[in-house]
Amino acid sequence: MRRLLFLFLFGPAILPPAARADSDGEYVPAREFSAVAAREIDAAKNSVVLYLYLFSYRASQPDAGPGVLARALVRAKERGARVEVTLNGTFDPSEPGGDALNGQAAEFLRASGVNTFFSDGPLLHAKVLVVDGRTVLLGSSNWSAAAFNKNAEGNALIRSSSAAAAALQDFVSLPRRAAPPPAAGAIPVPEAFLGPGGALGDIVHRRDERDFDAYLLLLRWKVEKGTATFAVDRDALGRAVELPGSDRRRDHLQVQRILRRLRDASGLIAMTEKSREDPVVTVPEASGPATPMAAAYMDDGWDRRLSFSAKVFLLIGLRETARSASSPRWSEDEVSLGGRYGVSKDFLIPGVTELRRRGLLAVEYSPYIPGEFRRPNVYTNLPFYDPAALDARFRAMEGTYGKEALDRARSIAALVYDDSDAAAVERFIVFERKYGTERMNEALKILGDKKGDNPKRSTAYLFGVLDGMEREAGE
Repeated sequence: MRRLLFLFLFGPAILPPAARADSDGEYVPAREFSAVAAREIDAAKNSVVLYLYLFSYRASQPDAGPGVLARALVRAKERGARVEVTLNGTFDPSEPGGDALNGQAAEFLRASGVNTFFSDGPLLHAKVLVVDGRTVLLGSSNWSAAAFNKNAEGNALIRSSSAAAAALQDFVSLPRRAAPPPAAGAIPVPEAFLGPGGALGDIVHRRDERDFDAYLLLLRWKVEKGTATFAVDRDALGRAVELPGSDRRRDHLQVQRILRRLRDASGLIAMTEKSREDPVVTVPEASGPATPMAAAYMDDGWDRRLSFSAKVFLLIGLRETARSASSPRWSEDEVSLGGRYGVSKDFLIPGVTELRRRGLLAVEYSPYIPGEFRRPNVYTNLPFYDPAALDARFRAMEGTYGKEALDRARSIAALVYDDSDAAAVERFIVFERKYGTERMNEALKILGDKKGDNPKRSTAYLFGVLDGMEREAGE
């Protein structure tokens, strides 16, 4: 790296004759970097190779410098150039966000078909772009808004096939690992549906839950069939969106109406209809990154068990998780979320509560201090689980402790949003037997005085109250 900058700064006088003949260059100020880099990538005919410490791409900022360069890399790939990106994958663990700092860029590039890697050895601190094996852009600028707009940075553009070869050779032995592909069987939900200005807000506004469910199923069928155009089994779609099933002809008409709304009102699909035949739909390829929804969402029946509000917040949470520098944790206030996704705060809040009760969302509430700004909640989407297995565990607990004890423990768990945590429910049974019903009721009264968004409204706090009562009784 230092050698290349030295060659550029001190000019042809020190270059060997073979290198002087093909060398040319210019200094690139930080404020011009993204424009120069995009220009060179857009001119690529054969190859684009990038080694980079920090690529701060954000899907929510497509027109910022990192977004402009990410799309330029994708365009080069689509033109047929070989595009290969290696990002630092060994950040200092003490640095906020850690490996997630390059996560959004890797996700976008990987989803767009660009060969993307993380370094897997020494810290990759380079900022080197090599185009067509003869142009090198290098210097101090990371691909971030701060580097392009705020920091004091210096960079050089060198047109030299020998310098390009030296740069590529310098990193040829760098250990690296491929950026992970989307989870196997995942349903890729495109920005046209979920992103800012997408169709989700209109579907929620119309309260068309069946349109929501049908579209996600079409996305899954597209993956399973391996083609964007396919015939829709109207009977299967009708069952999936829970149409009555008593009148097949009426159900088919209802399926047609759902598909027409997805085509005409939401603009999410194209469709060809023929009398008495299953319609043929085309689900367009995603433009840019997609948010992966695990297949377990449908396999385990969550698409039928959850309310519309819970399903929408779950999907929003997956998108926010993928774009958070602190992933899997993410934070945003409900009003801002509503504006971003075109849904109201009042619609979202019941979904948050339901997901907590179902054990699919953890919520960290900041303390309320009168007169001070309260920070937004911190959310963590939790993995799907098999609800049938949970039901079986509760049945086994009923056989062990009795129905009355189990119902009582589940009602206590509901106060701290642990309804679906079988281990917590069993602890409540054990603790009530240990401390007695009277003391448990006293503790529950103290807990009940806390609002639902109070950080103390938790299992740990309730157990702490019971332990405190026990200590006081022993004194």
